[in-house]
Amino acid sequence: MSAPLQLDDTLAGIYVEALAAIARADREIHPEEANRLAQVIAARSRVPVDAEALFFAATTPEALAAAVHGRDGYRTPGGSSAGEIGRALIADALEVALVDGDLNAKEGRAILRYARALGMNSVDVQSVTSELDAWLDELS
Repeated sequence: MSAPLQLDDTLAGIYVEALAAIARADREIHPEEANRLAQVIAARSRVPVDAEALFFAATTPEALAAAVHGRDGYRTPGGSSAGEIGRALIADALEVALVDGDLNAKEGRAILRYARALGMNSVDVQSVTSELDAWLDELS
């Protein structure tokens, strides 16, 4: 897992909903993916997450970006930047997606949609991983 993020409870909730949305991009979550998703969520969120409710959560890339960019700097001083959150999201999403040995196009494209919404470009993504290179032309 990447460096620790500085997320308030609200943003952490939106972040884990985004991870769940990426995991569901291919319309199936294998037991291994579900277990790894639970591990990643436990590491990122101080607040217990209802796995059943998370299954129905629908945080879009735009909603995550709005939450990240709309934070009040006075209430969350030292919070992680959009780039740091984007890099962590890519790493966390890949950790979940690759647990079954396969990163499919739907998952890869979903990760890139979130990265793009957070202001990341292909160089930013490549600084995290080469696993998404097949779809980087769609990032622009």
